[in-house]
Amino acid sequence: MPPVDNPTKSYWQIPHSLASYRSPFPEEVDVVIIGSGITGVSVARTLYEHDPSLKVAILEARQLCSGATGRNGGHIKPGTVRDFTNEASYHHWPHRTEKYGIVEAIKMSRFENAHPAALARLSEKYNIDCDLQLLATVDAYYDQTGFERATAATKAIEEYVPEIVHKIWTGKEAQERFRVSEKSVGAITYAAGQIWPYKFVTNIAEFLVDRGLNLQTNTPVTAVHNGMVETPRGNIRGSKIVHATNGYVQHLLPEFSIIQPTRGHMTAQITPKSLEKLGRTYSFIYEDGKFDYFIQHHDKLIFGGGYHEDPQPTTYDDSDEPEMAQQYLLNQLPKVLRWEGEADPEKRLWMGWSGIMGFSEDGLPWVGNVSEGQFICAGYTGEGTI
Repeated sequence: MPPVDNPTKSYWQIPHSLASYRSPFPEEVDVVIIGSGITGVSVARTLYEHDPSLKVAILEARQLCSGATGRNGGHIKPGTVRDFTNEASYHHWPHRTEKYGIVEAIKMSRFENAHPAALARLSEKYNIDCDLQLLATVDAYYDQTGFERATAATKAIEEYVPEIVHKIWTGKEAQERFRVSEKSVGAITYAAGQIWPYKFVTNIAEFLVDRGLNLQTNTPVTAVHNGMVETPRGNIRGSKIVHATNGYVQHLLPEFSIIQPTRGHMTAQITPKSLEKLGRTYSFIYEDGKFDYFIQHHDKLIFGGGYHEDPQPTTYDDSDEPEMAQQYLLNQLPKVLRWEGEADPEKRLWMGWSGIMGFSEDGLPWVGNVSEGQFICAGYTGEGTI
């Protein structure tokens, strides 16, 4: 299924001059990129840096950056989300060493943990004002068994990748230092960050459009055949075609049923006085690895998760934010943080929205050649920015 026409409104998606922008419609280009999130725009940026003379077009079914990138939690954090459970980067280590060997496990872990600094460098290079901050993140545990398993994993990965540093905190230390509730049994902190993802992508898109990128918003692709990209507004021939639609990739590449559309849930909530300056991002990890996550952004708490409360989590539909998931996220924060100074709990919810991610069966992304002239970048399973 293609993206729906009426997605829920995201906190991040403030009006941008390119939101509904359409360049002159081209008949033929060197590269057609389908999707205008962080993947699509990053591919276009990389191509421009490699060869500014290339003719590149981005086609977007809705407005610019209206998919998962413009609807996520604003985290820059290594790790994936499989089966609605948290798998921080260190959690992967035992599985990766067993399946791929030490050398490949080291490469994968280093790649994941390089994301915060890489995004910071790009923001500086392109002079992007996107509220990017490199901050420590707190994985606060509410399950003793899970905390012990995570602690062992951090020690194992640091033996081989010593530059990835984790700090372990007891329950009492975490409660005192990070304002988590008395139910927390411990915490693990490490380097991460946060970002206004929509601003990051739209600013790069603006830079590229000024230098010749052809951008076609509100232009859904209905089919791709023999180098021809079909849309309701006309067809475009591309020597190369890149599918950067992540959770929607099955729509044009039905053979990729191994990438499952998965709905995530977010809220923006009013901050009580006691939480005005935390200075870090958080994940709250419960029994069986279930988790939620939040950042502070100006005067709002951006809190997401609650996948297990969604009656239909594997869907293409981000026009709906299920009441059960929203109520769960509204009520959960006071349970995991030390919470005082709230004026009116009934007015805490500022807004709620949903977004569609792409979950791969093995938790790894699909990046590369699909067929002659066609490429895919999808199936991130929540890794990177969530």
